[in-house]
Amino acid sequence: MFASASPKTESSYQHFTSLSDGAFSADRNDLGRQAGPALLAVKTWAKDADEAVDIALDLAEKEGFVVTGTVRLYETPADEPPGEMARGYDMFFTSLPQQN
Repeated sequence: MFASASPKTESSYQHFTSLSDGAFSADRNDLGRQAGPALLAVKTWAKDADEAVDIALDLAEKEGFVVTGTVRLYETPADEPPGEMARGYDMFFTSLPQQN
């Protein structure tokens, strides 16, 4: 018998990963981030796609990230099991080159 590499996902929630185009509105020296364009990735457990986007946008705002472009949403395998509530985790930012 083989062990599953993914956590058990029996839940009323679906698992998503979102990728959002945007920018940091100000330097975040405490996190080593400079103001400017960036890409945000967030994994979420949510009841549907709309809630997954809402969670990603809320987390982005709390980090000083302003979504300025497209939010792409994908159903993806989970890295963590669902909890009792919808949630986001494994938030990752990538700085992009400044456009002149």
